Amino acid sequence: MSHLIIFWRHLHDDVLDVEGYKELFCNKSLEELTQSAKELCTVDRLEHNPQEYRTIISETPAGCIKFYTRERSVGLPFQVLYKGTANDYLDFLISLNAMLCLLTTSREKYSFIISLYSNLKYVNEKAAARFAADIGNEIYFSMK
Repeated sequence: MSHLIIFWRHLHDDVLDVEGYKELFCNKSLEELTQSAKELCTVDRLEHNPQEYRTIISETPAGCIKFYTRERSVGLPFQVLYKGTANDYLDFLISLNAMLCLLTTSREKYSFIISLYSNLKYVNEKAAARFAADIGNEIYFSMK
């Protein structure tokens, strides 16, 4: 079974913890998380955080996580923001909102949404269709 894994890392600072961002959204409903994601996509922050992320599909998530989170000679290790099949849509939306808080510009967020949808449809078609209906389509058409 394929899993979707979202990795994120700050390129200069290892004090940012993605779990703290996820906790901000833990007590929200599906509707609140959906609305929050739409709003976060339009927000450009003034400060720029040098960062990178990966959205990956893996049949062997443990090995993939080990590869990306290992100590590196150059740069900091990635943190796992999400691992799953999006069967728990609430957990998926919590991670999505956390990621949208970490990204700086609406352009980065738009690119992330496209990448996320492209990978999600290979892992869980039903969740991908729901994601497109709830968030993706509106974001896509608002950015055109």
